[in-house]
Amino acid sequence: MTNEYQAGKIILSQIGMFNEAKNLFGDVVQPAILQSIDKCIEDFASSEQWIGSFEFGEEDEFFWLAPNAWNVSDESDDLDADVWFQLESINDDEDNCWTALLCNQASAGGEAGFMFCAEDKKFGKKRAWNNIFNNIDENLVDELKNLGFKIVDDESGKKTFFLPIHLDAMKLAETWGDDGEFSENDPCFDPLKAALQKLKMALPTFDAILESWPVRA
Repeated sequence: MTNEYQAGKIILSQIGMFNEAKNLFGDVVQPAILQSIDKCIEDFASSEQWIGSFEFGEEDEFFWLAPNAWNVSDESDDLDADVWFQLESINDDEDNCWTALLCNQASAGGEAGFMFCAEDKKFGKKRAWNNIFNNIDENLVDELKNLGFKIVDDESGKKTFFLPIHLDAMKLAETWGDDGEFSENDPCFDPLKAALQKLKMALPTFDAILESWPVRA
């Protein structure tokens, strides 16, 4: 606790600066980062003809994407999928900001990344899902692990695959620099683009898993 007390003393002695920094980060810096992430992923989806919703950081919105082959809608202008990748966090105590999660500097080991998700109505809820998940071919699981996927529990306790995104905080700081802006073309977002390529590389494995899933119509 001594370090926390010392940190508190420093914060209180410079409370004006910390208050200004908090407002600047929340109102300006983090939104600029999230907007560039939006653009990176939307550009990837467009080039690969993937579908999704790209509103990362917007209230009451969730960010998802999926290959067009997973689109189950009969309408050409209606994007819908029963399986998808969602930008999510794990081990998050809800006090962490997205930037800390993306930079692997959150408390309690929190991380941000792409989580494999599926409709309960199509694939079963927690018990049914986990029973089948535990019997996925080990070779397929190893293929995903070799690409960097982890097996985690989602918020409902369902086991799933999660691909972390680890941005470099120092490179973000260098890019922000004196100009105070980000672009989706900045090298600081290369780890995100690498993760997107891993999603693409993992598609044959996920398709093989889905083909063996007994409850999928």
